[in-house]
Amino acid sequence: MKIKMTGILTVTALLMGVIPMTQAKENKANSKRKYAAPSKKIEAAVDAGKLTKEEAKEKMAAMKKEGRSKKKQQRRK
Repeated sequence: MKIKMTGILTVTALLMGVIPMTQAKENKANSKRKYAAPSKKIEAAVDAGKLTKEEAKEKMAAMKKEGRSKKKQQRRK
C-alpha cells in the first residue's frame, strides 16, 4: 500500500512539472503563428519599397507590445 501511494505521488509530481512545460511550448508556438502573417506582410511592404527596414522594425515592436498588453489584461480578469 505504501509503495503504491509513493508511486502515485511520484507520477503526480512528474505530471505537474511536465504540464506547465508543455503549455509554455504551446504558447510559444501560438505566438509564432500569430505573428507569422503580419510579419510576411510587413516584409513584403519593405521589399516593395513601401516601408523602410526601420519602419518595419517599429511596426513589429508595436504589434508585439500590443500583444503583451492584451495578455496582461486577460490575466487580470
